[in-house]
Amino acid sequence: MISARTGKWTLMVAGLLGLVLAVGLWALCTGSAGIDMARIPHILVHGQDTVEFSILMDIRFPRILLGLAIGGSLSLAGTLLQG
Repeated sequence: MISARTGKWTLMVAGLLGLVLAVGLWALCTGSAGIDMARIPHILVHGQDTVEFSILMDIRFPRILLGLAIGGSLSLAGTLLQG
């Protein structure tokens, strides 16, 4: 049986993870070359020789991953510093 406290934490973590995914998708779409969110799956599957694919995979996706890695490492460093 899941306690109420565990349920609250699970719901909060799931909500925050959903927020991170939504912001990541939004970051893929915005920029000087705006790309529609509905076109992203088509570009990733069929458009490997297009400029949009290069923008997504060479510029925006690595920046999103780097931002997540840096944010995670900063939060871990803060936790270790307080501990």
